Amino acid sequence: MITLRSFVPADVPELVKLLNDGAVTRFLSTKIPQPYTPDDASWWVEEGSLLAMN
Repeated sequence: MITLRSFVPADVPELVKLLNDGAVTRFLSTKIPQPYTPDDASWWVEEGSLLAMN
């Protein structure tokens, strides 16, 4: 079973790692900033993901 949850601040380092990996991002939106920084990930965790759900 897969359980989906909202992002939490502890996810920031892994988001940065994954979203700087070309093998991951090549199939995602071209709107993801490169390089993807901890500030980008923090914004997504705190605000962006909430906006995307609405």
